Amino acid sequence: MKINDEILHDFIYCQYKAYVKSRNQTGIVSEYQALYNQLKQSQKNCFEKTLSDNLKQVSPNTTFNASISQKEFH
Repeated sequence: MKINDEILHDFIYCQYKAYVKSRNQTGIVSEYQALYNQLKQSQKNCFEKTLSDNLKQVSPNTTFNASISQKEFH
């Protein structure tokens, strides 16, 4: 039996779910879970697109270093 972080997490919250996953069995995905997964993927795609668009706006000649002292932030 292979134990991973997902199974340990499920064991804390729902021991039956952890048992089912440890046996490599899957249940029926509810409509709510399917919608949640779809929205989560959509949000992830939107975030990645925004991130890549913002990185394109940064000049390639810009350098980031630690020249700003920490005293300025306090």
